[in-house]
Amino acid sequence: MTTTIILVRHGVHDLLDRVLVGRAPNVSLSAVGIKQAQRLAAALVGRGVTGVKSSPQLRARQTAEPMAAMLGKPAEVMPEFDEADFGAWSGCAFDRLQKDCQWQRWNSDREACRPPGGETMHELQSRVLAGLSRLAKAHPAQRIAVVTHAEPVRAAVLHYRGMPLGEFARVAIDPGSSTTLEFDGDRGEISETDPMKPIASKDRNHTLGPHPEEAALLARPSRRMVAGTISSVAVLRDARSFDKRSGARSSGRGRWMKSV
Repeated sequence: MTTTIILVRHGVHDLLDRVLVGRAPNVSLSAVGIKQAQRLAAALVGRGVTGVKSSPQLRARQTAEPMAAMLGKPAEVMPEFDEADFGAWSGCAFDRLQKDCQWQRWNSDREACRPPGGETMHELQSRVLAGLSRLAKAHPAQRIAVVTHAEPVRAAVLHYRGMPLGEFARVAIDPGSSTTLEFDGDRGEISETDPMKPIASKDRNHTLGPHPEEAALLARPSRRMVAGTISSVAVLRDARSFDKRSGARSSGRGRWMKSV
């Protein structure tokens, strides 16, 4: 029996694109993020979602609340889908992090480096995959939504696409976006049969996705979309714009996809 698990990144908050929030407490959705959560709930419940799980972080729980209310059951908090533990970097402004050599090293080699006092990407990916396996076994033939964060979703996409963690910069996960996985027993794959339309707010007043340089790169004709996702999840064929040694782009500005 096939189990469908829909990974959802939380909605917009006011620190988006400015601060690496990580596990900093009490970061809530903005007014735009609340509207995203409401629209997302209506779309996913309308497509047959029967349960919702959430990261422990407030912004994720707030995104899950409208869906839980529509389903008439609480959202279960699952630590496996918590935000990446960025350790000492949590709560730091991106402008400050750009000057940190360790931050630059981590972004150039995420497979080998660890944030100071935080977790490696391998550790993050392992817990996410364990959580997905547990959900698939516990909810056969059901559709379950999991509200989480960019890095956990990115780790799952890289695994099920057979891509190494070092290719993280080729996968963009926008706030309010969704990635659909299909599980048959222990075997999971990104769905290619049930793509969903983007849930976008016409009154967005924040940078919802990557830095403008990333947005421009994602818009190139050479991109291909990860099937079975809301359209903000993209895998880039052409990664030549990334300098893996320095973490800089071909333009030299060195900005990276932000996990907040």
